[in-house]
Amino acid sequence: MYTWTRDETDKQIRPIVQKDKNHNNCLCQLTILSSFANRSTRFITMYGEGLSGAQAAWANKKYHGHRTLPPEWVFTAKNSTV
Repeated sequence: MYTWTRDETDKQIRPIVQKDKNHNNCLCQLTILSSFANRSTRFITMYGEGLSGAQAAWANKKYHGHRTLPPEWVFTAKNSTV
């Protein structure tokens, strides 16, 4: 006979074993996380400069290899019709 106690014990034990086996498969790679963080930081910076979403996307394509957004690019992005 299958009892409730045995069923609950199995449910508690099995997920722990499965979590240990699948733990690394559930995590994102560090390179993916860092690229997401860098891109998010660039967008936050551009929004802080007063650019709209389309202007920020345009500037992100242009300055993705730079550490800061040059002031003349902010002026160009604000005046561009994106």
